[in-house]
Amino acid sequence: MAKIKFWKYCGRFVLTYIAVFAAVGFVFTNLQGILPETGRTALDFFEPFQFSFTEFFRQGIRAGLIALVLYPFYDKLMDGKKGTRLLFAAIWGLSLLGSLEPQPGSLEGVIYTETTMGEHLLVLVFVAIQVLIFSRLFLFWEKSALSVDTARKEEHKNIELSKMNRKSLIAYLGRFTLIHFVIYMLIGVVFMQLASYEEAFLEMEAFELYRPLDSIILPILVFAGQLIRGPLLALFILPFYDRIIKSKRGWLLLYGLLLGLLVVSPLWIRELYIPLNFTQLADLIGVLQVGLPEIIVQTLLISILFYKLERRKYLKNPGLSRA
Repeated sequence: MAKIKFWKYCGRFVLTYIAVFAAVGFVFTNLQGILPETGRTALDFFEPFQFSFTEFFRQGIRAGLIALVLYPFYDKLMDGKKGTRLLFAAIWGLSLLGSLEPQPGSLEGVIYTETTMGEHLLVLVFVAIQVLIFSRLFLFWEKSALSVDTARKEEHKNIELSKMNRKSLIAYLGRFTLIHFVIYMLIGVVFMQLASYEEAFLEMEAFELYRPLDSIILPILVFAGQLIRGPLLALFILPFYDRIIKSKRGWLLLYGLLLGLLVVSPLWIRELYIPLNFTQLADLIGVLQVGLPEIIVQTLLISILFYKLERRKYLKNPGLSRA
């Protein structure tokens, strides 16, 4: 890994992230304000962008957590144009589209909430713009902070396992999708029986826009949605693949990536913000009990099983680019 102090890297990451979020958030909130009320119900409820100092503080926490999750992949970030793709896959792909929080812009949001497709698309477009601007600015600043000698030493260092032919890519997508689908459905059934999801959905304000659990369309959306979400997650993980598989603790890197990015959404950060009184604290604990334990177990099992399978294939022939 290139010699770079974590705190300086993290500081540049956070400052750039907040600055770009503020600029994009200003435009988004003004656009949201002129939309008809019937077309922004979910946007008003979830508030994916807020232009306030409190929200900037929350986004700073989120950016710091994302920076921590991505730090083991620092060399990949500094690898030419691939750094932009990696950041886009991580922040837009995993942390938004693939998020396990049913928020506007996520596939889980399409499945579990009544957010309109227009609202989903609006968030996806604005976050894509935000991430692309952030990626370019941050990588420019970060590369400027590195010495020329360090950059040259790190260039062409890694063997790219993630360069796959079509057959290998399809096989890789199939393996990840199968593991993701089976674990997601099994763990979902178990926690549906153990946790009081139905009661929480009926009583907690945080779940006001969620689809009823007895909705006829919900099982269809869950089934079809995970068959779509699985391959997409696999594609977004692909830029990190070689670093994960070559590491003896790659399952832990994958777990950190999935848990850190699929869970560290703006809504989770907002919920984890220090409550002002014990009533808010009780509400916070109640919200976190719904879904979070399931996510922790689900992502852990996916990470371990997928890594073990891929690692065994890699050790059989480490010289070949594969999936």
